[in-house]
Amino acid sequence: MIYIDLQKQFQADFAKITFFAFSKEQFEERYNTPYFKGKKLIKIGGGGFIRKKDRWRYEALFQRYERDITNLSESQLFDAIVRELSNTEYCYSRDLTPIRAKLCLNETHNHILNSAVKEYLNSTDF
Repeated sequence: MIYIDLQKQFQADFAKITFFAFSKEQFEERYNTPYFKGKKLIKIGGGGFIRKKDRWRYEALFQRYERDITNLSESQLFDAIVRELSNTEYCYSRDLTPIRAKLCLNETHNHILNSAVKEYLNSTDF
């Protein structure tokens, strides 16, 4: 599976078990759906909530994502890094922290990361 497919699957699975609310009205609206109504909730931060009994599913979702990301080939990982460099506006921030976190990168990936950064910067006007 390529990165964009992994990302789409993760987002779809995440959306099934979470909701986000930034006001009392939003909370009431989203909580009163059949999936959440009357259930005990856990805050996940950033205005997000999951059902208490879905905690294991939430944790497993992130574990599966990390496993799937680490199983990408070097060329797939390279493409994923270039994509995330653009998504995080690296050309402005020059901060690799969010990319390292999202793609589970460590020191063993530095050669791929450095190559991807070089290609990305060569392809932009900055």
